[in-house]
Amino acid sequence: MRLHYTFFGKEHKNTIIKHKIYSNLLLILAVLLLIGANIGAHILTEKFSLKADLTKNKSFSLSEDSINYISSLDKDIEVIVLNDREKFLSNDDYFKQSDSVINEYARYSDKIKIKYINIDETPNIKAEYAEEEISENGIIVKSGSNHKILSVQDLFNIQQSPMGASIASSKAEQAMTSAIIGVTSESKIKLNIITGFDEINPDGLVKMLESNNYEIDSVSMLTDDIDSQSSVAFIFAPNRDYDEEAINKLENYLDNNGECGKNIIYFVNSNQRILPKIKEFAKNWGIGINEGWVFEPDISRRLVADHGLYTLCEYEYNVDYPNLVKNTSIPIAMPASKPLEILDKDRASTLLKFSSAAGIYPENASDSWLPTEDDMNKGPIPCAVISTKKSEKTGKKSTLTVVGAATAVDEIFLSKNSLNNSSYFLNLINNLTEKEETVNIEPKTMGVSDMYIEGKKAIAIGITFVAVLPLASLLIGIIVWLVKRKR
Repeated sequence: MRLHYTFFGKEHKNTIIKHKIYSNLLLILAVLLLIGANIGAHILTEKFSLKADLTKNKSFSLSEDSINYISSLDKDIEVIVLNDREKFLSNDDYFKQSDSVINEYARYSDKIKIKYINIDETPNIKAEYAEEEISENGIIVKSGSNHKILSVQDLFNIQQSPMGASIASSKAEQAMTSAIIGVTSESKIKLNIITGFDEINPDGLVKMLESNNYEIDSVSMLTDDIDSQSSVAFIFAPNRDYDEEAINKLENYLDNNGECGKNIIYFVNSNQRILPKIKEFAKNWGIGINEGWVFEPDISRRLVADHGLYTLCEYEYNVDYPNLVKNTSIPIAMPASKPLEILDKDRASTLLKFSSAAGIYPENASDSWLPTEDDMNKGPIPCAVISTKKSEKTGKKSTLTVVGAATAVDEIFLSKNSLNNSSYFLNLINNLTEKEETVNIEPKTMGVSDMYIEGKKAIAIGITFVAVLPLASLLIGIIVWLVKRKR
């Protein structure tokens, strides 16, 4: 009996040891699985951007246009944010949004590297860009010997109010993608702003074009010819009429020694009376510029409900310039526009127009003027007209575009994502210059919106955290239960 007791005791002891070993191995296995799952999730997040953008307008994500462009990059890009990341993020929710957008670029392209530096603690960065203006929270985008500096004003639309300046919307993605295109493109398209006749300064138009990598130069018609290398020349709201010499320079530029291929866009100064010589120049191209201003009796077609001259215009399908905007339900503002007219249907065609109910507010109207039946239903009245001349020698086209109001490209309207002014005029210019490398991304607001997750991200998150981890836990539980059952 004693020998049996000793043998039984050793056997029982060995069984206990084996169970402890199995239990410990299972515990180690469970811990390793959990660690592996977390590491795997981290790797997937870094490689495939499994972050969930819960904003309705995808404020924290890149648009398809940006993704398509950067995915095919063959040049290295360095993005330098001029602040510590923590300080950059602490500025404002819009800075958090722009930071998320900036880092999305590196997720979609291994050619793009992001780094943050404290500008005050890095004196060599100031020395390197001593001839340019760099400041805290700015961004430098570099590729080889090319670079572009983005300021806070480039990243955000800033509005002024009695309470001070505040950020109205973010244009970080547009600024970043345009900068990347700019530093990787071989050449820029040249444009001219014509001066010499008391023109209004087109700040909003210039900023929009420069941010989309056009090279803008001013040329005085009093002393110089329009640059023959320029693809488009802008006549922007002159206060004085042109002389014969200036008109000849316009004609010579468009003729281009019989080769054509040039474009002029004339934004009418609607605060002035019609300028006779410029009016005659447009008439020779089949475009009429008439007296008065267009008003809309329908408040739904107004930018300001109680002001008939603060008009919204409609899109006219043009076979040569289709699809200039993605969403035609978003209107274009054309306040205080001169009424235009097609004089030669073989050469000129409408791009934008007012409704059929639109009328004409007379130029000599008194303060007490009210519209009569004769003033109403004059539409549809064109507010943007393009005329074309084609070279028999080269087959290239020259165009003259007349826009009824220079206000259409005021910075206040170009920056509003509730209007299509920026998209329309930028895409028109891109079309005229045959520019291929371009994107036009609407500004993003941080308003309250519905929360949802994109399909691909939802699937990835679901597989990782809804399927993999629960199944692993279930499997471990079953194994532990079976082992304990046999004890």
